[in-house]
Amino acid sequence: MKSLYTTLLLVLSLVAKVTIAQGTNTNKSDTTVFIVGENTKIIYVKNKEPLQEEAFFKESSDGDILIGRKTKGIRSKHTFFTGIDLGVNTLSQNGDLSMPNNPNWRIEPAKSLYWGLNLFKAEIKLIGNQYLLTGLGVNYRSFNFTEAQDITVTPDTTRLSPTTLLNPHKNKLRATYLHVPLMLSFNTSETMVRNFHVSVGVVGNLRIGSVYKQKYRLNGDFEKRKHRDNFNLAPYLLDGSIRIGYSKLTFFANYALTPLFVKNTAPDMQLMSFGVQILGF
Repeated sequence: MKSLYTTLLLVLSLVAKVTIAQGTNTNKSDTTVFIVGENTKIIYVKNKEPLQEEAFFKESSDGDILIGRKTKGIRSKHTFFTGIDLGVNTLSQNGDLSMPNNPNWRIEPAKSLYWGLNLFKAEIKLIGNQYLLTGLGVNYRSFNFTEAQDITVTPDTTRLSPTTLLNPHKNKLRATYLHVPLMLSFNTSETMVRNFHVSVGVVGNLRIGSVYKQKYRLNGDFEKRKHRDNFNLAPYLLDGSIRIGYSKLTFFANYALTPLFVKNTAPDMQLMSFGVQILGF
């Protein structure tokens, strides 16, 4: 019976120590103390703001020793640029996607993909939650034509005409660009939770490559043909851009403010790309 009383007293003593430790906390953290032996105790600290951080210390005669740390919760994020963008491209004339004056240049948006890899960013805080954003990335823009076309290029013109290949399967033009944004960003929160964010500005693009791909059947097998050229694509492209989202979800839209091709070498067309960021980092 005496040993039972002793055990009960030890348990009550431990509960009292834990209660006192938690009650004296004044910095938005929960502290729990566990006694281990006569000269050692484990201190468990849970910090609630701005991140949930859990730390474990071993207190001994030699001082406190950190034996573990675990951080979880929502990280702070001011601008939403770095990551992978996926979308589609459209070409139009006076807002008409059917291109009535140049049907050879009509594309299928669902197969004309935009891929953007936004690698780096730099941000400057202006006031409050407003930031000036810039960075560096690369994007791939493909234009899959609705009709099978051959492409002919001279120094002065880029022309599409019905293909001479038998059993054509696919033909598309793809251009690759380095891009640098300059945007004004605004968000409603310093963390990812309940964060509505908008970025508006321009994106400068430098063309670094272009290729025209054709795929067709020959004797029952698929064959590929690639033609690398500049195709009189403009070396620089300037987009008006907007990025808008909530928490981790971000949508984007880019509208070309400058011609896709060098002036008078191809039909005058308006280029637009839009989509969603499928991975942010």
